[in-house]
Amino acid sequence: MTGSDLLQTEHAEDRVNKGRTDHLKKASAETRKKLLGVNGLVSFEERKVADWRVIARGFTGECMTTRFKVRHKIQSVYGLYMNLATPGEGDILYDVNYRPNKHHDEIKAAGILNSILGGDITLLEEVNTPGTKRPDYVWRGKMWELKTVSSEKAADRAMRKGVKQIAKNPGGIILNFGTNVFSTKRCKNVIIDRLKRSEIKTTIDIIILKQDKIFNIFRYKKAKKDD
Repeated sequence: MTGSDLLQTEHAEDRVNKGRTDHLKKASAETRKKLLGVNGLVSFEERKVADWRVIARGFTGECMTTRFKVRHKIQSVYGLYMNLATPGEGDILYDVNYRPNKHHDEIKAAGILNSILGGDITLLEEVNTPGTKRPDYVWRGKMWELKTVSSEKAADRAMRKGVKQIAKNPGGIILNFGTNVFSTKRCKNVIIDRLKRSEIKTTIDIIILKQDKIFNIFRYKKAKKDD
């Protein structure tokens, strides 16, 4: 799979044919014969078919099903972010009519993200049209909302509002705990419980800031109804 939410691509590459073809080329003639049959082996070696699945013995393409339900998943992607980080690269930009003097926390958090992870960050003016509250940032082409919280309970309320603000093009939510003490386990449970009830239908990332540093980054994947 080459697709990645972090790389902002929604298309995965089907490598089933290439992977097995590479294996068959390295396998012994006896192994190839067992998998493809006599006639299939001839077709494969003479390159008469482009896909081994057409000639493989007993291959149907059917997938196994399970009686176990897929749960909502949350995992740490801190390492993934760090591996792709470009510290200090990119620009911090300001939306038209942005008022820096009223957004000290947002500007500070943007500086932290840029210095550690990199990427262009645009700070958005709070209100675009009457009654519409916009997210705080567009970062790496996605919408992000910063919420300053003091506890896990406060994080639940903050995320309830935040998911609505980024719903059109969700990147994630940044929870800034400052110097406040919190439980990582309870924080993860709050994130799962809140996002299970949210309108977010896709993957969403949650960056945890603590004492002006990135403490962890969680990725939440919502289970489908038919899973």
